[in-house]
Formats: sequence, C-alpha cells, structure tokens
Amino acid sequence: MKLKTVTNKQNIFDTLFALLAFTLPLSFALPNILLLLVFSLFVIKKNKERLNTYVKLVLLFGLFFILKALFNKELSQNFFIYKHLIVFTAISFLAFNIKNIILVKKTFVFGVLSAVLFSFFKITAYYVENQSIPLGNTSEATELLIIHRPYFGFICFLAIMCCSSLINEIKTSKQKVFYKLSIVLFIGFVYLIVARLALGLILIYLFILAFQQYKLSKKKIVLFVGLFSSLLFMLVINNKNLKKRLHIENSFDKTIKVIANQEPRVVIWGCFLGLIKKSDFNYLTGYKSIKSIQSDLNDCYKNTIENVSKNTYYQKTKFNTHNQFLDFFLQGGLIGFLLFIIILGYSFYSNRFNFTTIFIIFSFVSFLLLENLFHRQLGVYLIGIFIPLFMKRNVGKVLHGN
Repeated sequence: MKLKTVTNKQNIFDTLFALLAFTLPLSFALPNILLLLVFSLFVIKKNKERLNTYVKLVLLFGLFFILKALFNKELSQNFFIYKHLIVFTAISFLAFNIKNIILVKKTFVFGVLSAVLFSFFKITAYYVENQSIPLGNTSEATELLIIHRPYFGFICFLAIMCCSSLINEIKTSKQKVFYKLSIVLFIGFVYLIVARLALGLILIYLFILAFQQYKLSKKKIVLFVGLFSSLLFMLVINNKNLKKRLHIENSFDKTIKVIANQEPRVVIWGCFLGLIKKSDFNYLTGYKSIKSIQSDLNDCYKNTIENVSKNTYYQKTKFNTHNQFLDFFLQGGLIGFLLFIIILGYSFYSNRFNFTTIFIIFSFVSFLLLENLFHRQLGVYLIGIFIPLFMKRNVGKVLHGN
C-alpha cells in the first residue's frame, strides 16, 4: 500500500512537471504556479533523489550571489534578478527527481508545437493582408511572434532535440512518423522566422548526424561538404529576411560596415571593456550593485554613440551585456564567473561520452555567449530543466547498464 502511494505521488509529480514544460512556450504565469505545486509535492513525496554533484555546484553558485547581495544590502532592490537564481537552483534539483522523462519531452514538444502553429497563423494572416512577411530586423517581427525571436528559435531547437531522442526511445511507428514530421515543421519555422543561432545549431546537428550515420570515404566527405555548403548558400541567398538578419550586403567591406553599425553587441561589448577598467569594479567579486552596471552601460552608450537616432534607441532600449558570461563577471567578478564555468565544465566532463547531452550543453553555451538567459524567466527555466533532463537520461542508462 505504501509503495502504491509513493508511486502515485511520483506519477503526479511527473505529470505536473510535464505540464510545466508544456506551458513554457505559452504562458508567463502558469510555469511559476506549476513550479510551486511541483515543489510542494516534492516536499511530501518520499522517494527523493539525493543532491548530486551538479546540483551541489548550482547551489554553491546561487548561494554566492545571494549572500553577496545580502552583504551589499541590495537583495530586495534587485529581487527580480536574484529570484531567477533561486528558480534556477530549485528547478535544476527538481528536474533530477523526474522518473518519466519521456512524458516531459512529449509535453514540451506539444507546447512548442502549439506556440509555432499559433504564430504561424498570425504570420499567415499578416501575409494575406499585406503580401509580405516582415521577419527581418523589423518591429513587426516582435508583434507576429509570441516569444522573443532568439528564445523562440532556441525552444524550437530544443524541441527538435527532444523529438530526435523520442524517435529512438519510443516503439510505435505512428509516433515516430509524427515526431519526424514535427522536426521538419520546427526546422521550417526556424528558417521562416530567421532565428540565426537556432538555425546554425540545427545545421551543425544535422551535419554531425549525417557523418555519424553514414561511413563516408574521403571523396564522399568532400562531395558531402560541397553539397551541404551549396545548400546553405542557397538557403541564405533565397531568404531576404535571413540576409537582413545576417547583415549580408553586395560586398564584404560593406557587410563589415553594416555589421559594425547595426549589430548591438559591437557597441555593448566595447562598453563592457570600459566597465571592467573602472575603479569601483572588483575583479574578485564584481560590482556591488546590479543597478550600477546597467547605469554605467547606459552612460557608455550615451557617450560613445555619435549617431543621434541610434544613441536615442540605445538609451531607450537599455541593452544588457547580451552575453551571460560577461554579465556574471560584472556581477560576481572572477568568483561568480568561475563558479558558473565549473557547472558547465562538470556537465561536459560527466557526459563526455554522450553526444546528445554534450550537444545540448554546447548549444546552451552558444546561447549564453549571445544572450543573458538569467535576465529572462523563460531562459532560466530552459537551462534549469534541459541540461539536467538530458544528463539524467545519460545517468539513467549507466545505472541500468544500457
């Protein structure tokens, strides 16, 4: 009887976590409500996972920043940032308590599929009315997509990875066909919305899979690379929105000039170098206040950008560092930066023999190099769930001797 009760609680726990995964692309509030329910059930259920090394490292990382904020008396003032660290720690631990991993992957895929179809209908309606699809560097792109483009592309990529693993894990042929078709749909949507990083990750993943599946001679490798490069070239040339997003012009020199003028990270990362040279920056523990970091970045934009309209745009937008590693270095100095590097380094090392898990971690590192995931709720949930989820899959295989 006790065993049945424990099993029922575990099933409810997995179902609630699966619902949380489903709502991630669709809602801002529901994941938080479901997280509270998942955590509450975790407290009362008896078969709990022990703290593994990964979670201990995450806990140490989170504690450093929370204690630093308490010491500097800024925790309450900037709780909107620090709560993401708390969620990251909690969700990472809870993810290792999932037993039905396949259920979580399936519901996430259906959630992303729902978001894609909803956005696709909005784009189609816009096209019917205006005879154009403005998904380049335009304001309309923000209105047509229900999720910020880089994150939308990345969740589509994660859905592709889930579909790929589900195809290998499930036995029903109809389900395999469904997930294969879903992969095609997700790839097409990422190409349509011109999510640059996600598109690049998908191409790299498909390229590696092709090499793994087919044993090619040197001549065939050259032919394969040539065909792949030609396909990539055609995809870029025939997509005006993609050319705009990549800042591709008629000549190389003009392309470089446009990138320097239009790519925000050129300015932002230059300002970062100025911030670490200031006297109030501590190389060991970083700046005392998060507010001062953003304020100094805004001042840098104001003082270095000569173009009036561009200056106004940067002042209004208040760009963060657009690189999570740089952000952690400014917030926590070398200590905070290295604690985060250790988490990722351990993840790589402990899963070095599992390609899928390694590629998931590599993909998150790539995203972290271009975006501040810990400044967005969705970003925190994604990294908090999917690295442990794919790590747990690998650990489970080892434990069961598969």
